[in-house]
Amino acid sequence: MPHGSSQDAWRGHVRRIFGLQAGLPRLVARPVTGWPTCLASLTDKAWAVMDTNYVINNADRLANMAQSRIIAIPDTVLNELDAIRHSNNKSQELKDRVAHSVAVLNSLKEAMHIVNCNETLERLLAGVSDPSARNNDDLIIAAALRYMFNDVVFYTKDRICGLKAQKLGLKTSDY
Repeated sequence: MPHGSSQDAWRGHVRRIFGLQAGLPRLVARPVTGWPTCLASLTDKAWAVMDTNYVINNADRLANMAQSRIIAIPDTVLNELDAIRHSNNKSQELKDRVAHSVAVLNSLKEAMHIVNCNETLERLLAGVSDPSARNNDDLIIAAALRYMFNDVVFYTKDRICGLKAQKLGLKTSDY
């Protein structure tokens, strides 16, 4: 979470976007009345949201991770994996790693949630990304923001993507 006045500015930005008048709700294990529908309900469960590079490079860790966290895969990640798998411009080695990653995700489908971003969550990115230059990383971060008031870690191997996520208050990890 950002510190000092940047934290206050970030909270003010979230309040304006979601119309929260009295400040941010406390973390509880039940839904909050009037909670914005674009956000995941508050739960006592731990979540893991990951970007495409993390899935490709750490597929063998996902099963272990699923034992302690609910895996949330942004639909943008699935689209990127599919595009790599069907690309004529990617190496066979990368395509093989993607095929392995997809097989692992398929084996975890009962323990996994596929999430998307929406326009409201994309607006949170205004402080870290120019709207005219949005890319898939921004859509993946916006999907992770659904869980921002829960115990969530955003897993990424992309340093810039990680910095953007951190600036928005998400805990990040590259392990």
